[in-house]
Amino acid sequence: LYWPKNQEEFEDAYFMSIRKELENQAEKRNIKLTIYNKSDGLESISKSTKVYIVIGWVNIDEINYLKSITTNGIFIGTSPDESCFDSVRPNFDSIVTQIVDYFVKQGHKSLGFMGGTDFDIFTGKPAMDVREWSFRESAKYYNMLNDHNIFITD
Repeated sequence: LYWPKNQEEFEDAYFMSIRKELENQAEKRNIKLTIYNKSDGLESISKSTKVYIVIGWVNIDEINYLKSITTNGIFIGTSPDESCFDSVRPNFDSIVTQIVDYFVKQGHKSLGFMGGTDFDIFTGKPAMDVREWSFRESAKYYNMLNDHNIFITD
């Protein structure tokens, strides 16, 4: 499932590169791969599906629907239920902390952050993204946290 939450993510180079590499690897290994987009709807997924890979964000209703087909799922970019599914996601907390450490060591006295929001899988409501949280914690550690330098988009 190629399931970015909005058109911007749908066209995002990160998500697109993952999808293309999955397609390349499936072809090399002679694995039948069917790509489903959000616009196709979950109902288009065959009930005989043995395994799925989700790229992007899904809500709890979508997760439950996928579980009803099979629990053999892998999530890339999110980790909605670690007791049921495997996931692959970058360690954003570590990455952001290392970036802040680097800029502080370079002598910067003011830091800023630009990012987006995450979404609660149960409510669908916006939630603080781990990168923003990590930035805030790291900047706070160095006494450099300034809310005026934090810009969050939808």
